[in-house]
Amino acid sequence: MRTAAGETVTVSSGRPDPYFLVLPASFPWLPADANLIVIGCAFLAGTVTTIDILESKLVLERAPLGA
Repeated sequence: MRTAAGETVTVSSGRPDPYFLVLPASFPWLPADANLIVIGCAFLAGTVTTIDILESKLVLERAPLGA
């Protein structure tokens, strides 16, 4: 995927836990160059998530201590 700064990043998993699974998939209703990311609560724990549909941005940040 391309970042806001124009850099390329790859999202992957290296954990053998059966409850943490990353599989490639294709969806015929998505354009070929689209990115679909499905993430769960374990990944999002301790983060602040911002989804800006007008700017096409997804931001994941560490939550402030005590939040």
